[in-house]
Amino acid sequence: MLNCGLRAVMALIGAAALVIKRSALLPLLAYDGMAELLPLLILGGLCFTAAMVLISAPSVSLEGKNLWIAQSLPVETREILRAKLRLHNLVGVPPILIASAVVAAALGLRGITLVCMLALPAAVCVFSGLLGLAENLRHPNFDWINETQAVKSGLGVLFTMLIGWGIMAVPVLCIVFFGAVLSPPLICAGFLLLLLALCALLYRWLMTRGAGIYRSL
Repeated sequence: MLNCGLRAVMALIGAAALVIKRSALLPLLAYDGMAELLPLLILGGLCFTAAMVLISAPSVSLEGKNLWIAQSLPVETREILRAKLRLHNLVGVPPILIASAVVAAALGLRGITLVCMLALPAAVCVFSGLLGLAENLRHPNFDWINETQAVKSGLGVLFTMLIGWGIMAVPVLCIVFFGAVLSPPLICAGFLLLLLALCALLYRWLMTRGAGIYRSL
């Protein structure tokens, strides 16, 4: 939790700070362009925070030499993987959703910007959970002495972070190059649809090939 879930708590702290400092931020919205830029900056920060919630990324490695216990349980392998995903979402999604709702209420957001503020960080967190479990299945690390090594030294955790950061660059680059043609909220909405599609593909992979990899570890 300290290494992989603390960012969810930081999202709540950041949202509380925004409420406390709301009176200092609202005058900024009067400046030209800030009414659109400020929510995007905060949305980017929330998405980056959500991408850093990595509860599922070391979840297979942490089983270590006791992996056989989970493999021998009288349940389908897919249920074991779903349990790991549920834990990730339980830790990460509610705080991210609360922080997003607080930001939306504090800034008085509406329309597409409101939808993106509420849905996009949560979608990033779900994507991070699916990606983390997939990468840990592909790059498990069972040669650890204590749990900290499994969390900090695993390739699955590293690749999840790097891919997550790379994904976050997609909407930024689209805004930079196509912001004059498409509105940033519309680009964010398109990115949300892309994330949902990737989540569906990753979930399908986990429930088919991923389950087979888990059984063969």
